Amino acid sequence: MFKFPPLTPETIIMLPWAVMLDAIPWLLLLLGVDDFGILDFVGIITIGLWLFLRKGKTSGLRGKGKGPTGIIRRLFTGRYLKFLTPFVNEIIPYWGTIMPSWTLSVYFNLTE
Repeated sequence: MFKFPPLTPETIIMLPWAVMLDAIPWLLLLLGVDDFGILDFVGIITIGLWLFLRKGKTSGLRGKGKGPTGIIRRLFTGRYLKFLTPFVNEIIPYWGTIMPSWTLSVYFNLTE
């Protein structure tokens, strides 16, 4: 079920960046402070631009796996959903902190 993406420069740069963008809000929440959407904006600019410029086929909503993993994969790799899903998740207060949407988006797009 879980497979590590191929070791490419994209993987080396974008996957740790996405993990960091998802981990910092947890640390800020534990400290009782807020980033006021700054990390969301940084993620939208960096990962959103990477997703936009990234070449390759998108799976769309075609049947690519069944069950919860297939549904999540389709949410993060569809033609337009690969942009909208992480953005919407990050805009919702506290849900963006709990849901690792940047990491899931990068992971599913790298393993596609």
